[in-house]
Amino acid sequence: MKLRSLGAFLACLSLSACLNVSPPPLPQELPARWQQQPAEVGDVPPPVDLQGWWKSFNDPVLDDLVRAAMDQNLGLAQAQSRLRQARLLAHESRVAYLPNVMAGAHSVDNPSGEKSYFQLTLNAVWDLGLFGMKDAAKLRSQGEIQRALADVQAARVNVVAEIVRNYIELRAAQAQIASTTTLSAVDDELANLTEVRIDAHLMARIGKEPVLKRQQQNKLALAGQKLAELRAAQAIAVLLGKTEPDPAWFQAASQPLAPDFKLTQLPADLLRTRPEIWRAEADVNAAAGEAGIARAHLYPHVALGTSYLLAYDLSTRQRSHFDFFPLIGPAIDIPVFDFGGRKASSDAANEALQASVLAYRQALVETVGQTEVALATLNYQCTVLNQAEDDVGAFKDQAQRQAALIKLGVSSPYERALFQREQLQADATLIDARAAQAMAIVTLYKAIGGAPLPEAKEAP
Repeated sequence: MKLRSLGAFLACLSLSACLNVSPPPLPQELPARWQQQPAEVGDVPPPVDLQGWWKSFNDPVLDDLVRAAMDQNLGLAQAQSRLRQARLLAHESRVAYLPNVMAGAHSVDNPSGEKSYFQLTLNAVWDLGLFGMKDAAKLRSQGEIQRALADVQAARVNVVAEIVRNYIELRAAQAQIASTTTLSAVDDELANLTEVRIDAHLMARIGKEPVLKRQQQNKLALAGQKLAELRAAQAIAVLLGKTEPDPAWFQAASQPLAPDFKLTQLPADLLRTRPEIWRAEADVNAAAGEAGIARAHLYPHVALGTSYLLAYDLSTRQRSHFDFFPLIGPAIDIPVFDFGGRKASSDAANEALQASVLAYRQALVETVGQTEVALATLNYQCTVLNQAEDDVGAFKDQAQRQAALIKLGVSSPYERALFQREQLQADATLIDARAAQAMAIVTLYKAIGGAPLPEAKEAP
């Protein structure tokens, strides 16, 4: 009988060795190059610095804000806390398959009530984690840690992108406030000159109505631009974990200019930078671990245990009376019949694993699609910016001719004010074009996962 038990135990061990747990191969169907970026001819630009891309704006204030957000953002701090929680829970999962020793002391009465015992117990249980149970639990824990790490990186990407985006909006709003203030002064001058022309019977009284309407529009536009400035400053404060913006942010500064950009990273490089892909891979690992655990439940649960019981008879009149009951041996829980419940759980876990693989493929497809759209948007905004710069340059050339005409007495102050108004409108369009191009770069870097990479202490 003992030989049969030993043979069954050894058979379990040998069968367990055949049930390895590993995640399935992941799809890697990525295009060889970007469709929205033409192939480089001649010198290839240097690789894009994904970990410090905002520094290309050459704005020290922006650099300080990003650095402060990395230390003070509450959402990032929460993600880092969840990462530490995942590591602690993974440790708990690992020690579950180490020998577990428990000691206890309590009193026990026999059913007749004639005797009473004081018992000391010492129990040790070692769950062997056979049939892939231990490896599956480890793989699931690794997936959960990777998932938390991906969330930390996603928080970094979002914080950096939002800081830069709101800073661009802040400076653009301040530039528009200055432009609208100057435009209001020009429209006030036009209103006065229009009144002079009306008194001189050079213009009908109805000709002043468009000027008055533009003055009202300027007031409304100025109020909206100040609201945009406040909204951007308040958003930056929230990203820094503050309730109020820094008054220094409301001091107007030059608008950050977007650098020349060429995406030299190939689509395959996104596998190393995009946190959504990290998380999708982590979901596959966690699902593979769950599938392995469900499969292990189809087989016997084997553990080694020992128990040592020391009982002291409190009802005897002898000076001391002890009884010892040492036990040692394997504990085997064999599934016999559960109406297919365990098999259904295993099949469901396998389906969840297949779904996670499909989700990983979807993450790849969505990442490529978002990057292509971001590249196309950036190309369009660059075209708009070039047109706006050409228009402003044309007005500068016309301004010299306008000044010469006024000096010769050919052009009137009224015509000069009208020209100044058109020039200011072109400047406002240029401000919007610069901000839109910078926003397009922010969107592109967010699509490719641009942010500082995890520190060594956070690496899985």
